[in-house]
Amino acid sequence: MSQYYDVGDQTLWNPPNGASRLFMSQVSVYQAELGLPAGFTEDGGLKDVQAPAAPVSSEGTWAAALQYKSRELARVMAA
Repeated sequence: MSQYYDVGDQTLWNPPNGASRLFMSQVSVYQAELGLPAGFTEDGGLKDVQAPAAPVSSEGTWAAALQYKSRELARVMAA
């Protein structure tokens, strides 16, 4: 079995049930920590986000990029 994550008619992700439960648990943690629902902008709509196409070559660069994205996410969700 698997779980479909769709937006309209497009399937974004189709992980196994265990991975889906883990993902949704992490979403709940972030929602509780930030006090905001996931996936919506101030006007109630959805916002496009970018995901890297390939992993960054060095671990230090990868960690710095992850920290930057984390701060950016917190800023966007707090707005």
